[in-house]
Amino acid sequence: MTVIGMDGIPAVADAGNVLRPNTRAKLSVRLPPIMDPNKARDIIVEKLTKDVPFNAKVTVNAKGYGPGWSMKELTPWLDASIKEAGALFWEGKETSTYGCGGSIPFLN
Repeated sequence: MTVIGMDGIPAVADAGNVLRPNTRAKLSVRLPPIMDPNKARDIIVEKLTKDVPFNAKVTVNAKGYGPGWSMKELTPWLDASIKEAGALFWEGKETSTYGCGGSIPFLN
C-alpha cells in the first residue's frame, strides 16, 4: 500500500503537535494477480473503518480498482522459440523471463 496523495496535513517544516479538523489520504494498493479485487476492497474498507481511535470518522471511497495481472504459461512452441532465439543472440546462454507489475489499462 502506498500513500499517493494527502490533504489537510502540514509540511514537515510547519508541523506541530496539534489536532487537525480533517485529513484526507489517497491510497494505492497493489494486489496479487489471483486476488479478487472486490474481496480486497471489502477487507481494506473493514480494516480502515473498524476500531477507529478517538471516535474519528473514516469514510472510504473505493474506486478505480481491478484485478491484478499475471502472464499465462507460455505454449510449448513459443517457450522453445524464445529459448532458441535467446541462445542464438546470447551465444548459447540460457534465456529466462522476468515480469514486473504495472497499472497499464490495456493489460486486460
